[in-house]
Amino acid sequence: MKNLRSTLSLIGGAVLAAASLYDASLPTRALGLPLEGGEAVIAATLLSFAAVLFWSGFRGIRRPV
Repeated sequence: MKNLRSTLSLIGGAVLAAASLYDASLPTRALGLPLEGGEAVIAATLLSFAAVLFWSGFRGIRRPV
C-alpha cells in the first residue's frame, strides 16, 4: 500500500507539473486573477506543489519497507 501511495504521488506531481507548464491560464481565470502577472504566480504555485508531491513520492519509493 505504501508503494502505491508513493507511485500515485509521483504520477500526480508529474501530471500537475506538465499541466501547469502547458497552460496556467485556466486556473488563473478560474480564480479571477488578471492574466498578466497572475499566470506566473499560479504557475509557480502549481510547480512548487508538484515538486512537493514528486519529492514525497520519490522518498517513499526509495525508503525500504
